[in-house]
Amino acid sequence: MNMLYPGVEFSESTVTLPISEEETAVPVFVGYTENSVEKNAVYIDSMDGFTALLGGPDSLGAKGSILYYAVQHYFDNGGNACFVYSVDTYQTLRSCSNAAITEALCAAASSVAIMQEPAITLLSLPDIVLLDSDTHTDNWLAVWQAMLQACQTRAGLFSLLDSPVSVEAAKACLQPHGLSGSEHGAAYWPRLVTDYTWGDGQAIVLPPCAAVAAAIQQTDSARGVWKAPANVALAHVIQPAISHLGADSLFNNKGASINLIRAFSGRGVRIWGCRTLTAANDSPWRYVQVRRLLSYIEAKLSKVGRFSVFEPNNEITWLKLKSQARVWLRKLWLSGGLFGGVESDAFELFVGLNESMTADDIKAGRLIMKVKVCVLYPAEFIEIHLRFDVVESPVQDNSQGAAS
Repeated sequence: MNMLYPGVEFSESTVTLPISEEETAVPVFVGYTENSVEKNAVYIDSMDGFTALLGGPDSLGAKGSILYYAVQHYFDNGGNACFVYSVDTYQTLRSCSNAAITEALCAAASSVAIMQEPAITLLSLPDIVLLDSDTHTDNWLAVWQAMLQACQTRAGLFSLLDSPVSVEAAKACLQPHGLSGSEHGAAYWPRLVTDYTWGDGQAIVLPPCAAVAAAIQQTDSARGVWKAPANVALAHVIQPAISHLGADSLFNNKGASINLIRAFSGRGVRIWGCRTLTAANDSPWRYVQVRRLLSYIEAKLSKVGRFSVFEPNNEITWLKLKSQARVWLRKLWLSGGLFGGVESDAFELFVGLNESMTADDIKAGRLIMKVKVCVLYPAEFIEIHLRFDVVESPVQDNSQGAAS
């Protein structure tokens, strides 16, 4: 404490700030922990914080929970503060069947603690790999469906889905299976061989989505929500557990696809895809960043409109709302988040009688704003056309001698 002037004192201390409202990619990781925090999403800002609150890694190693190491991989890839939801303890896990694990993970995905935490925008369940011993994918798909359903229930939430270990099982998850809300999630494959080791010196193999969550967070921070979270190198990865060369069937240009993690000589191991799980080739939600951008715009404009609650539903309030929304959308456009050479091409706003509302809407107390935005799509396929014009060099003709 320092004395600046008589009667004026200044004190300095370090505090941990809560997650800012500007954070667009804050994950929650769901799985089993040594210490269970009942029905709560715990705020974690480091692995020291994880250990202090939830304990250490599972002593069973590769046969037990891998949540601890997945969260470590997230932080080691540059991830910032996140949340962890403990399903139960390692001790409880020992006596759980795959059906019980499936039920517990499904319940956790839609838990009140996650649904009511506004800061959470990404949902990841690393301990879904506990279902690897299943000979079918029914339980796996049940967990996927629970995650997608949670994203349909709560606006602004997006699922990162870890895929089954083998090509065949991952492909089976892409067959017509009736998953609803498929545009609210993206699946990634294969597992990653990391530079972490078990006690016997064997490399720890992890599902990719924890590292993918960190990559999305870094991309959002450096470029924006509208930038595809792909072509990003992952740290602490030696190699993908299975080469992409035998997994062409997981990418379908005219249907649902799983995003591959690929190794490139001299460029490291990278995320090589940004597709959602939607099977419709013409869906506007085909890409991860488009789905997340629209959710981001929806959330931001909802906050912009909060001032108008209980305000008179008249032209003055409409003008204020439209002006504030326009300022924010214009800033988004100028930052590169929307497509268009001029503002009118990038977005349009409609607020008012016979513009976005009817007289009955106004009588019912409804203030409606309609928004049109022009989003960007990634250059997923690059075509390079080369033309070579070969012109023969002139050759001097020396066949005739000089004139005598």
